Amino acid sequence: MSYIDIRIADITTLEMDAIVNAANSGLWAGGGVCGAIFKAAGHEKLQAACEKIGHCDTGSAVITPGFDLKAKYIIHAVGPKWSGGKRGEPEQLLGAYTKSLELAEENGCASIAFPLISSGIYGYPTEQAWEQAILACKEYAEDNPESALRITFAVLNDRLLEMGKRTQQELYPASILREEDAGGTHLDYETAVRTITPGKYRHYKGNEYEVLCIARHSESTEPMVVYRALYKEQEVWVRPAFMWNETVEVDGQTMKRFEKIDA
Repeated sequence: MSYIDIRIADITTLEMDAIVNAANSGLWAGGGVCGAIFKAAGHEKLQAACEKIGHCDTGSAVITPGFDLKAKYIIHAVGPKWSGGKRGEPEQLLGAYTKSLELAEENGCASIAFPLISSGIYGYPTEQAWEQAILACKEYAEDNPESALRITFAVLNDRLLEMGKRTQQELYPASILREEDAGGTHLDYETAVRTITPGKYRHYKGNEYEVLCIARHSESTEPMVVYRALYKEQEVWVRPAFMWNETVEVDGQTMKRFEKIDA
């Protein structure tokens, strides 16, 4: 599943595989977070990449390189302008988040950082914007149980932080990552190799997987589990090793997320 970290941060400085730009449909440089991302990435290079794409529909997203950012990619998500909530704004906002998550995984990302899309000059009420943001992540995780994206929301002040954490607790408490959920710390490479050995594993929800090896990932400090999902045709996936070793609470019982089923 995808855990969610909400923090006060400058999104342009985060070391993520992808950061999300709250974009406009024309993909030109704007103000606020959008303008800051263009400036930090290198305005001319990013504008040229956006011009090649040309347009993005409201409720969708497109991807470009990160250029001068620490992030490898920028995902440009176009949220709706608030018009009272009766012109499809909730569905469009949820769609912008969902498409961003899909693009991140399609491009091999293990981590992604969002701003609170549409809550600035587009006028989306902040509390409702948080609800759609958290629900989008929740629905994506439920539809993609093999996903291990680390999701961050970078906000600007304590008010947004507190509102986001409250919404997360109310709508998706399972996404709150505690140290004990990850065994206290992330795994180093040597520990991952020793504790996650090749073979077949069963996810606590029943799906079976085959671990092929542990690898170092060029775009991440985390060692990665390279594995196949035995119930799907897709050949190989990767996920951060520490999440493979975590435990979950199911009906009041603590169990491993992945249990090895062969010697």
